[in-house]
Amino acid sequence: MPRFYFDFHDDGGTSVDETGAVFPSREAAKREALETLGVVARDFGYRHAQGRVAIQIRDDDAPPFLEVVVTFEARPLGK
Repeated sequence: MPRFYFDFHDDGGTSVDETGAVFPSREAAKREALETLGVVARDFGYRHAQGRVAIQIRDDDAPPFLEVVVTFEARPLGK
């Protein structure tokens, strides 16, 4: 099975995954990234009112083949 690497990008910088994880397919790696980003987004939202969090997925055939992104923005409405 192929090994996939999940590099995290946010307003604080980039965290490069040097270990990776084994998944049966790119689709399975994509599902994992979406689930992971959901957890990261929840935690990020507690600490910040706005920003951007992304996971770029790559395999041994780098460069990244997919980016999953969540953008936060809190804006007051009305009074």
